[in-house]
Amino acid sequence: MFQPRRFFTAPACLGLLVAVVLFLPGCNRVPELASARGDALRHAPYPTLIPLEPALAINAAEPDSAERLERELGWRRARLEARAARLRAAQSE
Repeated sequence: MFQPRRFFTAPACLGLLVAVVLFLPGCNRVPELASARGDALRHAPYPTLIPLEPALAINAAEPDSAERLERELGWRRARLEARAARLRAAQSE
């Protein structure tokens, strides 16, 4: 006997549902950002540009900062491990 083919199978319905859920937020109305700016900001002069190299060099890390940080973290780890050993010894007494 002839059986008609079903067009709405479970995976197809699930895919359609996922697509609707993902695309539905795109239909939301978002207030315009231009209305959020005041007149003072709208008519403010464009900020002055500065050279990039000096701006990046101000916060540049020192060459030996990685070694110093590793050394300090090693000391901190040793202190914390010693403290943990003391606490474990105090709990076992």
